[in-house]
Order: sequence, then structure tokens, then C-alpha cells
Amino acid sequence: MSRIITFGCSTTQGEGLEFPNLETWGYHLSTYMGMEHLNLGIAGASNKLISYTINNFIYQPNDIVFILWCNVNRYTILKSEGEYNKIYPLSESKESVLYYKHFHYDVDQIFMNKAFTSHAIQNLESNGVKYYQLFFNKELEEFVDCKKNIIPVYLSYFSKKYPLAIDKLHMGKEGNEEYAKKIYNYISNLL
Repeated sequence: MSRIITFGCSTTQGEGLEFPNLETWGYHLSTYMGMEHLNLGIAGASNKLISYTINNFIYQPNDIVFILWCNVNRYTILKSEGEYNKIYPLSESKESVLYYKHFHYDVDQIFMNKAFTSHAIQNLESNGVKYYQLFFNKELEEFVDCKKNIIPVYLSYFSKKYPLAIDKLHMGKEGNEEYAKKIYNYISNLL
């Protein structure tokens, strides 16, 4: 059976949803498309960690990848296979505080995001994997160099329009379902 594989951060993973396996945008999208869903979202992921996960996944013929790129100010320190430290601005972890105090510069962060996202896209293309890129808002598109296969359906609209998830931070089940429907409608028009 053909598969949809979703990559992203906590919103893709389903953080805050009561039944994440049945309420994420990826699950709904796979249902609309009649395909199996593999959710590889990681809460707190940076675009570096998303790219790392994309590059280390073993794809099958006919897989379709959907990448919801995240905030460019996040970072990840890869320590070993499957072990990493997530670094993000609001974290009070020792690593995060030190990183943002001594090592974070906007120009550097933007360049790294472009490099990581470009590498992931190049990997997918060289392996013949069909993919689509998604963003929280249109402004985040400027932080990727590859402008191919961008779906101009922005998560922030649905996150604001519908009730939030149980945790009051992430998009709720109605927003996830409607977001998936709009993505499906958009790609259906391409076929």
C-alpha cells in the first residue's frame, strides 16, 4: 500500500490532541488520499532535526512525503544515532540558555536552515521520492532555497480559526482536519 509520511515538529506529531493517531493533519490527509500514514513528527524539532530524520528514513516506491518546516530559531545538537538535544528560545535548559547567549546569530541561523532544508530536498529528489513542502505561514518560505512543491496552505490560519488542542498551545482536532482537507484539495487540483 502507498504511504504518506509526515515530517515536522509537535504540530505534525499531534502534541496536545486527545487521540493523536486519529486527529493529526497527516492522519486526515492519508484518509482523504486512501493511503497508509507514517507520522515522523518530533515535538520541539528544529529544521535540522527534521532534515536529519528525512535523510535517515528508508523510503518505498510510491511514498509521498509532506514536510511541515518549523520555526527557524530552533536548533538541535546531534549527539549520537537517535540521541539529540533540542535547543529552542523559550527553553530554560542549560544548553538552550548558553546557545542563545553565546552562539545564536540570525544570519547564521538562516544560513543553516537553508542548508539543512536544501540537503533534505536534494536527498528526496535524488531518491525519486515525491514530496511537498508546508509552512506555518508564508513568511517562513523565505528561509528555504528550494521553492519547489510548496503548498500555499498555511497552518497559522487554521490554528487561529479553530479551537486549540487540550494543551491550549497547539492546533486542535478541527483545525487539523480542515488543514488536511485544504492540502488535499490543493494537490487534487494538481493531478
